[in-house]
Amino acid sequence: MVKDKLFDVVILGSGPAGLTAALYTARAKRSTLVIAGSYYAGQLMLTYDVENYPGFPEGVLGPKLMEAMIDQAKKFGAEFFGENATRVNFKVRPFKITAGGKE
Repeated sequence: MVKDKLFDVVILGSGPAGLTAALYTARAKRSTLVIAGSYYAGQLMLTYDVENYPGFPEGVLGPKLMEAMIDQAKKFGAEFFGENATRVNFKVRPFKITAGGKE
């Protein structure tokens, strides 16, 4: 349960940019939470052929790419919460984030 846990890094969104950030922060031994949203892994989960992503000259299926990115971030310890962020309070530290009806 993430409600009462403090994280070094909280990433809002689980598309390629968010998952890349999660990979690097988790590898740097920072406790990392990805608030993945209700559309887990972003738009690429709905994309059939991804032909412009580095490292895949023949293209790759969007869901396959995103699942690999999620697995890699989890391998290094990133945690995931599959709800939308609804509010962020930057006025207090640690920052308060409400997601899925939970703070």
